[in-house]
Amino acid sequence: MINVQHLAFLHRLANITALSVMLVGGIVLFGWVNHLPALYRVNDNLPMMTPGAAFSFIFTGAALFLVQPAKLSALRRLAAQVLAFGGIALGILMLLSYWYPLPDQWLGRGLVSLQVFNLSPEKDSLQTAVAFILTCTGL
Repeated sequence: MINVQHLAFLHRLANITALSVMLVGGIVLFGWVNHLPALYRVNDNLPMMTPGAAFSFIFTGAALFLVQPAKLSALRRLAAQVLAFGGIALGILMLLSYWYPLPDQWLGRGLVSLQVFNLSPEKDSLQTAVAFILTCTGL
């Protein structure tokens, strides 16, 4: 038997988590745009979060947020699927850029549109790419 209170709690928790993930991605992108390393690199000994990973955080969080209601409208489901596909596509591009030198017009060293603004000198890690592909596939 489904306990309505537990189900409501889990939906609230998923919504808070989704919004938190989007907030982290937004803060990292804000840090890249305004050249604030403290917002995209927690510690000098740790790798920085690239703009591609930050966009994937936003896509994943938004898709999770959209799939939360028990009864989804067709438009919400479609929007969540598009966002999840965007996360998968970014993950695949991250993988490809790790193994193959893609043209700079596609990826540069991070994400195409952000490389135009010279935001990221780093490539995304292999683990990050696989994590986003698997997470977005699950959504």
